[in-house]
Amino acid sequence: MTMATRTLNLDRREKGNGLLFTIMSAAIAATVLAGFSLNMKIRHLDFGALPMLVHLHAALFAVWLLVSVAQTSLVRAGAVGVHRRLGWAGAALAATMVVVGMLTSVMAVKRGAVPFFWTNSTFLVLNIVELIAFAGLVVAAVAMRRRADWHRRLMLCATIMIAAGGVGRLMPLPLLGPWAPIGILFGLLVFVAIGMLVDVRNTQRIHPAYLWGAGVICAAQILIVPMASTAPVLWITAQMARP
Repeated sequence: MTMATRTLNLDRREKGNGLLFTIMSAAIAATVLAGFSLNMKIRHLDFGALPMLVHLHAALFAVWLLVSVAQTSLVRAGAVGVHRRLGWAGAALAATMVVVGMLTSVMAVKRGAVPFFWTNSTFLVLNIVELIAFAGLVVAAVAMRRRADWHRRLMLCATIMIAAGGVGRLMPLPLLGPWAPIGILFGLLVFVAIGMLVDVRNTQRIHPAYLWGAGVICAAQILIVPMASTAPVLWITAQMARP
């Protein structure tokens, strides 16, 4: 078998995987929606009464989830040109999400709006680290945009990373205590594992992009509690929370 033939077969397998990425993107979006809907119902939150920055934060993340479904659908439909043009808008959206997400997290600490089961430092570090991990995966995916197999898997892992908030809200986080980030990690890895299993079924191997993506997701969640316990972070969050 020549190298050209092997490459063609790989491309065919990737094309056949198109439905998987669309379904996965839709499943992640549905999970996040379910998590935040449940949270609002349990906490009796009045969404309209929340600060405008929270509304912007929610809108940007919702648009990302919709774009991720649209992008995978466009590739599956063969509309690669539209996919590429929308992709650059998506990159700008990702950058905006990171900035707004960090500002929203800082505001929550200052307002005393951190969920009771998180300490201020853990909440702040959790959000910042997850946003940085998301940004890193998006940057890597954009850099690998000419390698469709890498690009689509890294972008999927980036979307899985920002699903942490929705996944966590479906879990009994108050009961997990300091292990809550690890609980969220296992929830996120379910999505990655599905992608890996499909790869094994189709190609008898796990694509290395999933290994890198899973590594970033694991590192982000594992580092949260140790980083949040450091003296500088504790001091910074204490200053933020001062009346």
